[in-house]
Amino acid sequence: MAKKSKPAPGAVEARPEATFTPFAKEYGKATKAALDAFEVKIGMALPDEYRKFVLKHNGGSFDDAIMKVVQRDEEVTLDVLCGVGIIPQLDLTACHDRLAPDLPEQSFVIGHDPGGNPFLMDLSRADEPGAVYYWDIHHMLNKRTRKAVAYQLTKSFGAFLAGLPVKR
Repeated sequence: MAKKSKPAPGAVEARPEATFTPFAKEYGKATKAALDAFEVKIGMALPDEYRKFVLKHNGGSFDDAIMKVVQRDEEVTLDVLCGVGIIPQLDLTACHDRLAPDLPEQSFVIGHDPGGNPFLMDLSRADEPGAVYYWDIHHMLNKRTRKAVAYQLTKSFGAFLAGLPVKR
């Protein structure tokens, strides 16, 4: 039997969305109407893989979801992925509205860390639709700057999910 090779450093192994289970608490299914309304609100079409994910899970909270910010050689904690039609602190539309004036162009909030730093999805690049970023608005990773810095975590939402810890 052939020995399974280790992935290259920094590589993310694909995990089918069907096996996604790291939520400590899931918010339930979203309605198509609520997700359509969110797309109209932000003026952008969501990538299919993200749209399917929200329709099925509608976001959720985590216990220990650590993500690596390679550019800073630091780790950040994903506290929540937002959904639609839920309490304002966790709702995609409310999160977007709170930060809309300062959001990088063609991006929207998909979640946040325990300190309120958002995780963003960028829809501006055709070669990386749905790239996920950690937006350090509270200067947790770089205290020497007064500017919010967005650090790319993955090139797609699927890769982002694949990088989350698996709940056992």
